[in-house]
Amino acid sequence: GVAPNVRGALPLYKSPFAMRPHYNDSWLKVVLQKNLEAEKEFEAEMGIEVDDSLVASSASGLEVALRLLNIISANAKEQDNPIYLPMKDNEAVQCHFLETKEAFSIVPNEDRPQAPQATW
Repeated sequence: GVAPNVRGALPLYKSPFAMRPHYNDSWLKVVLQKNLEAEKEFEAEMGIEVDDSLVASSASGLEVALRLLNIISANAKEQDNPIYLPMKDNEAVQCHFLETKEAFSIVPNEDRPQAPQATW
């Protein structure tokens, strides 16, 4: 599994994900490759097939990547390769704790506080 490698680090979530804040399309190939590696590991270890079109589009938007994360998170016992979440500016994620499981979704625009404008 993914273990923190910093002395004193505590994981916030059990789900295997990494965020790419301030995501832009120049990272698409790298994020897609990382998500393909995560899919391959999951399918080999769990014997559960993941829809290839879901994985193929996971680098193009946060909502799709979260659907992929939710599938893997709900079923994986140990997952070394995380799902990369392509977070563009002004996007937010919320985690729902359901007994021992985690489920992730996008925070709708109307529920997000507006960031103050920089004044420097």
